[in-house]
Amino acid sequence: MDSASSEVALGQLLTVLAQRLGASACAVGILSRSQGLTQAFYWQPGHPPTLSRSLRPLLDLLELPAVRSPLARTELLSISNFSTLKQASALPLPPDAEDESGDFLYQWLPQVPTPVQESTRDLSAPIAADPDRLVNWSNPGSILVSKIRFQGWMNGVLVVLKSQPYVWTELDMQLLRTVSSQVSVAISQIQLQQQVQQQLQAQTLVERLTSAVRNAWATERIFQLALEGAIATLQVERGLVALYKYKDPLHRGRTNSYRSGVRITVESLFPVPPSTAPAPSASVASSSRASAEEEVASKPSFQLSDCGLCQQVFAHPDLAIALPSYSESQCGVADLAEPIQAAAVFDLATLPSVLLVPLENQGTVLGILVVQQRQPRYWLSEEVAFLRMVAAQLSTAIIQTRTLRQVNSLVDERTAQLQRSLDVQAKLYEKTRQQVEQLRRLNQVMEEFLSTVSHELLTPLTSMKVAIRMLREANLAPEQRDRYLEILEAQCAQETRLINDLLTLQKLESQSAMAQFQQLDLQYVLRDLQEAWADSLAEQQMTLEAEVPGRSLMIRTDPDSLHRILTELLTNAKKYGEAGSKILLKASLEVAESVPQVVVSLTNTGAGIAPEEIPVIFEKFRRGQGATQKAIPGIGLGLALVKGLAAHLSGAIAVTSQPISGADLWKTCFTLTLPQAPDLSR
Repeated sequence: MDSASSEVALGQLLTVLAQRLGASACAVGILSRSQGLTQAFYWQPGHPPTLSRSLRPLLDLLELPAVRSPLARTELLSISNFSTLKQASALPLPPDAEDESGDFLYQWLPQVPTPVQESTRDLSAPIAADPDRLVNWSNPGSILVSKIRFQGWMNGVLVVLKSQPYVWTELDMQLLRTVSSQVSVAISQIQLQQQVQQQLQAQTLVERLTSAVRNAWATERIFQLALEGAIATLQVERGLVALYKYKDPLHRGRTNSYRSGVRITVESLFPVPPSTAPAPSASVASSSRASAEEEVASKPSFQLSDCGLCQQVFAHPDLAIALPSYSESQCGVADLAEPIQAAAVFDLATLPSVLLVPLENQGTVLGILVVQQRQPRYWLSEEVAFLRMVAAQLSTAIIQTRTLRQVNSLVDERTAQLQRSLDVQAKLYEKTRQQVEQLRRLNQVMEEFLSTVSHELLTPLTSMKVAIRMLREANLAPEQRDRYLEILEAQCAQETRLINDLLTLQKLESQSAMAQFQQLDLQYVLRDLQEAWADSLAEQQMTLEAEVPGRSLMIRTDPDSLHRILTELLTNAKKYGEAGSKILLKASLEVAESVPQVVVSLTNTGAGIAPEEIPVIFEKFRRGQGATQKAIPGIGLGLALVKGLAAHLSGAIAVTSQPISGADLWKTCFTLTLPQAPDLSR
């Protein structure tokens, strides 16, 4: 028979027996080697027989003094009238009574220092009705009780109850003995099937845990899987996994002072108590925003020194801890000689049966795996062995997770170091590239500078040399002599200007140049420039247009420096401007941060300034692209003088150059900004 058919057969036996004896109620209590009375089969008129874990009705009867003491020394007990026994000091023993049998549990449950609390968890068959509400089990009229034995071991008790007094006959008792032998077989079949089912569940759980560890599941998922499986296999009420957290990462020492530094945190609990279960949220996103600190704070934790049970595990990492303790030692289970203190999280008052198995690695306790039950029970060696296999898988998962975390941390650290090294190398490479590019540009500038200086110095000298040679000719006409003298004078003036420009630039850089500030009207200054440059620009078919305010635009500045700035800008516009183009010279008064400023801009059309040249165009000896190839005169001092003179006048110079759409020309604008009344104290 399988488990289901055994239960059906047991129910049928109870039904037949009750009907033959005219019982008000019948019950079969099923005894376990480890847990005592664990289940009960109830029959009452009008209700089908049910297998239940509700033990209280049957225990109410078996624990009555009139039943308990005589039944401990006889195989069959009959009481015809309970009302006549209430005042009796002792119940006379049956004729076949013996001394108390050693194989019979003195009480129906293992001894623990806490009240018995029954489990209300049903098995395959639901409880049709509460037996305690239909029959008064603690105050019957008459009862007939028989111990049930299978192969010499008592595996149950059979109770027949009548609400009214009744004198049990020998035939009644013989029928009870006959049915008891058949009931014992049914009980053994039920227990055997349950044991096989338990072994299958245990094997399946270990295989699932092995697969989960191999697939590197998160430890939280593995803990939950282990607890759910262990609770279902051992038929207990609760399970938890707690981890030891050491101040010393090397876990050295087991002294009392060292224990004070160990903290234990409950990482997983099943089933989750309603008070700590997560409340339903409106969205998954909102619940995922809970911080890790809040999650850690919600987990129960305590010091190792506050829990004697955990200290026993810490002191004996190779032994399990079981409550209630065995009367005789068992391999792999610590022998607790005296009551021991436990942390509040274990709630021994409600869950007195406890089995703790250490999670350890090479003698170091990583944590504990705990299962608990309300109904007191003795833990069998095969149950301890099963829980040890589960604990071994959990220990492997913990070590694997910690090792993987350390490896990932090391990889991240090395990756960050490598990335920093690559960043440094990239910056060094970029710096080197910039330096090489700068050296290349400097070399190019130097070559252009040497070429330009050579040209600007040698060309006047060559002209002067030729003029001097021609002047030595005796037969020169007066007109020719005057022409050569003009050449000498012009080239000498050019050399002088070059030297003066270098000296002026040196003074500006050393801030030793002096300035004579005067009050000027820019209207007259710009008009004078327009008239003075008209003929010179006409040679290039260029014109100069000056835009000035309708009224006087006064400025206090150094006339020579201002004139030199505007002259250099006009010279630059003439050199690089397109033939036939117009140069626009414009002046205006602006106020910036309550300070009046005079802004003079000069715009021309022609060769432009490349964007990469604008930041360096005002440096010494810098010339535009192709200036040397196009034989444009100059050595690159003009704009450097403009910048130095503008700073000398407490002003600034800026330039923009933009290509003109549809033409190979650029529009270039130099903007000079000067204070209308400079702060001479500076």
